[in-house]
Amino acid sequence: WPIYFKERTFSGAPGEQVQLTLSGVDASRNVVEVRADASVTYSIADESIATVTPDGKLTFVKQGETTLTVTVMQDGFSTEATIAIMTK
Repeated sequence: WPIYFKERTFSGAPGEQVQLTLSGVDASRNVVEVRADASVTYSIADESIATVTPDGKLTFVKQGETTLTVTVMQDGFSTEATIAIMTK
């Protein structure tokens, strides 16, 4: 099942923070919640532009663009999503 963010791009000014929220879609296109017991990993391609904590708090650092990748393991399934990050 693919995971997604409601937003296509996250953007903010240096110092701003956003708490990331994930949802998923199963094969029948039903929304699936990412449960608290799921294994979720976040990574930022360029941490000089933005950082992310293990619990999904995104912080914009300096002007530029990078990508955020999130991997979720739930119910024996692993899925990944990538989204653009822009710091103004």
